[in-house]
Amino acid sequence: MVVLTRAIMELSLIRRFVVAVVALAGLVAGCIGTGDADGPWRGQIIDAVAHRPVSGANVLMIWWRRFPGMVHEGRELHDTKEAVTDAEGRFVVPRVDTRLANPLHRIERPKLLIFKPGYSREWKFLDEPAPGRNMESEDKWLSDAWRRFEQSGIVITITPVEVLSERVRAADALPSDVPPEKAPLFWRASQEELQRLQMERSRQ
Repeated sequence: MVVLTRAIMELSLIRRFVVAVVALAGLVAGCIGTGDADGPWRGQIIDAVAHRPVSGANVLMIWWRRFPGMVHEGRELHDTKEAVTDAEGRFVVPRVDTRLANPLHRIERPKLLIFKPGYSREWKFLDEPAPGRNMESEDKWLSDAWRRFEQSGIVITITPVEVLSERVRAADALPSDVPPEKAPLFWRASQEELQRLQMERSRQ
């Protein structure tokens, strides 16, 4: 009788556990179903020296998914989106679905890459404060800038470079863990520039 009673209690606990798991799965599914997307991002790229629009610049945004690891946090590619600036230097990067089934995973703020032959790989938001003065106000300014980037749009500046080594560095900007097929426009443009620079170097 004692054994039978214990078996019934264990069965009851198992049923409660199954019900709890099903309920949790339904809650997570509900969260996924009502999740949102990030973007679109609107911007205009201008020459930091000449203050004129930069047309034909390749814009790549990369989203990484972070998740718990045994020792360090893991990272995997979540999504990529591309755009090319028009005659006025303007571009729009489409919305990205950032919904995740696992509540322990998170999506990082996107990484923005800009490539235009003859320009540095570094970029800045227009009127971005110089670093090192007030970190708290700098962080607030950048958060507001990213918010404008995702809403009304923002101006981004890139600086022209002439030194060959800097031009090679700018063309070799695609991260090694982003497959070329995930950024075909950016990859093609950067590879074409690298080939031109190799020919230029061989003539020197």
